[in-house]
Amino acid sequence: MARTTRFHWILLCFAGATVGGLGCSNTTTSEESTGSLSLDLELAPGIVINEVLWEIRGGDMAPMSGVIDTSAPGSTASVEVFGLPPGDDYLVELTAIDEGGELACRGDARFDVEAGTATDVMVMLNCKAAERLGGVRVEGKPNLCPELVKAVVSPLETSFGNDIDLSALAVDAEGDPFFYSWSGSGGAIDDPFEPTATFTCHQVGPGSVTIRILGGSFECQDSWTVPINCVGDPSLQMCLPGGGECSDGQISDVVPCCDLSAPDQEDACTGTESLENPTSCTATGNTVVHELTVLELAPSCNDGYDLDGCDGSSCARGGLAPGEGLDGVDSALTGIAPTWSGVGGDLGGLNQAFSDALCGLTTFQTGFECMSPIAKLRLFFFVDANLEEGCANVRVTDGLVTSDAILNLGDPTPTGTVCASGTLGTIPLTLVGFSGTLENAVVRMTVSEAGFSDGLVGATVDSDTAIAVAELLIEGGGAVMSQTFDINDELTQDTTQACNAISTAFLIGGRAQTPTP
Repeated sequence: MARTTRFHWILLCFAGATVGGLGCSNTTTSEESTGSLSLDLELAPGIVINEVLWEIRGGDMAPMSGVIDTSAPGSTASVEVFGLPPGDDYLVELTAIDEGGELACRGDARFDVEAGTATDVMVMLNCKAAERLGGVRVEGKPNLCPELVKAVVSPLETSFGNDIDLSALAVDAEGDPFFYSWSGSGGAIDDPFEPTATFTCHQVGPGSVTIRILGGSFECQDSWTVPINCVGDPSLQMCLPGGGECSDGQISDVVPCCDLSAPDQEDACTGTESLENPTSCTATGNTVVHELTVLELAPSCNDGYDLDGCDGSSCARGGLAPGEGLDGVDSALTGIAPTWSGVGGDLGGLNQAFSDALCGLTTFQTGFECMSPIAKLRLFFFVDANLEEGCANVRVTDGLVTSDAILNLGDPTPTGTVCASGTLGTIPLTLVGFSGTLENAVVRMTVSEAGFSDGLVGATVDSDTAIAVAELLIEGGGAVMSQTFDINDELTQDTTQACNAISTAFLIGGRAQTPTP
């Protein structure tokens, strides 16, 4: 007869000072060679947790997960799970979010299960609000950067719509490869990666032209800036002319490490719903919490939204920035797929990173096998829908960064789905260890009590975030990304400013978090 397998779980919560602790309930016994777990939760006064999410993964066992409903008076965050096969390197993860969506508690621990042996595991459940500080880790590698030895810009003044000739010469003492990069304000540059190029004036007034010599990384560069001036009729200034149509490229499929799906439901959006938010919306108190389960690049650069109100560009675009999509759609991240492929990259790697983060497992450098657990990407949508007023109060949070908005709700379909549309503003997004945000976010998505689906989000990503994520996904990716910015993150149509962000469009979906009975 197999000996009794028992687990004691002790969890502590912290939010600056200690928030509370988890005590152990009585163990259970079994005649089988499996294990069980029991846990209870106590929280300090003022902290209200309506549910605790748990998940156990490891061994040859399929992942086990559930939700502890603690919303009813007198309910405790306690659960007993039986049926863990013997094995090594199990992982348990716990997540709790307070009812306001402003405090997140997370913790995990690894443990082994051995038949007939009682195993004690301690999990520290940390609770915190918004991050206040960051850090940096720096490693140096000696390298002699390329040097700019000559730059010629002529003439220094011309009229609106006419050209200025550009030429440059650079050398690298070690013979390392490098490339030229022209950029400027007040106009557009053709052949920006050639030693000779042409600048065309699109903005009346003072401007500048800069030549950069880029080595093996974005930081290894030499540059020179020359002031120029464009003269003419200021009434001609509006949005810059379009840079041609965008082109789609190959984006490889992902290898999902878990079930990443949204509800199969009737699409309630037509693509014409208003993106202007209502000024007010009466709360009903019936909030449904949805968790993001689908996040991937829109497959075409013609999918998205006209964020800047320009058929061309709202800033002095240059470099590798692709042209806008149909009807002025801003979706440059998808539009650089052909360029990315040309330098040995694949935007499918970004979709794979999203998929891995949503599953908490990674395929990175492992071929097509889901290997060691990683930190999960968890994004929650708190939706309080008021069908009578045709609006919804929405809170988007990852537990650290929170954004509130009032969205429009369309008329329900016969199946009960509705279209939610409007401006979300900021969406927190942590990927491959880098905490960033999507800004200027707008959305149309189909919502029901089961979750949301067929969502299309358009947004901008600031230059620092875009470069950092690109560099983590592919060596040298940051240098390429720095030449692809197509939009001003203030959306001001100020053509005297260089572009400082990249436009994006994502497909999203999610499932409602239903408390376990």
